[in-house]
Amino acid sequence: MEELERQCLEIERQLQEQRSAQSTAQIRWEGEALAWQALCADAKEAARALSDEASVSEEQRIALERETCLLRASLEDTEAEVARLHAVQSTLEARRLHTAQRAAEEIHELEQAAAGELPKVARPSRDLSEELVAAKQQVQTLRLECAAERELCREAVARLAATERRRQLTRLHGDFRLWHP
Repeated sequence: MEELERQCLEIERQLQEQRSAQSTAQIRWEGEALAWQALCADAKEAARALSDEASVSEEQRIALERETCLLRASLEDTEAEVARLHAVQSTLEARRLHTAQRAAEEIHELEQAAAGELPKVARPSRDLSEELVAAKQQVQTLRLECAAERELCREAVARLAATERRRQLTRLHGDFRLWHP
């Protein structure tokens, strides 16, 4: 009987060890289950936050594309305006040169007439003097118009450069915001 009691005690001890091991394992499994649940909740929260950020980024991208289209249109308008101003400036410059040449020819004729090298001019010298004064005034007017047109061209080019800088900054800022919200 002692043998049987010893075996019984041994079996009870083993049973107790198994229960203790099972209890320890159960506590560890419950801890791991809680850790996995916390990780899962964190992952869901991160996914929701990323989804929200992606929506905001998409809205920003769409807004930036619209702004880019507007800036391109503005840039094209500015380029067209600069081209028009250059054409006007060229026309005024050509007109000024033509008037200056005509005035120089008339001055030369007047000098020759005054020196007596030419036969008397059919029109009176007073008319030529008045035309010379008018031509000089027209040359002066054309010079002022050219200067004004040059200033307009400078302003248009400055606006064009500023628009281009804003477009580049917007593109850089937009790229930065898309990658670093």
